[in-house]
Amino acid sequence: MYTDLPLVEFEYPDSDTNHQKVRYVRVLTMDDQHVTGYELPHHSATKDGKFKKYCLSRIVRLGVHLIQFAVKV
Repeated sequence: MYTDLPLVEFEYPDSDTNHQKVRYVRVLTMDDQHVTGYELPHHSATKDGKFKKYCLSRIVRLGVHLIQFAVKV
């Protein structure tokens, strides 16, 4: 499990319906164009998520919110 990665939340269009859907992602990288990481089914999921890449320009409402920042000790 990638619990040492920051967990963020944002709304992103569903690929089938194009309606906004809340996404929970353990972030590997984030730059001025993309967020990449592991999408979880909900914020407290305990299993590894699916690797995905999101375009920041499609995150229009409320932006990206940090939910958890864990530091590996």
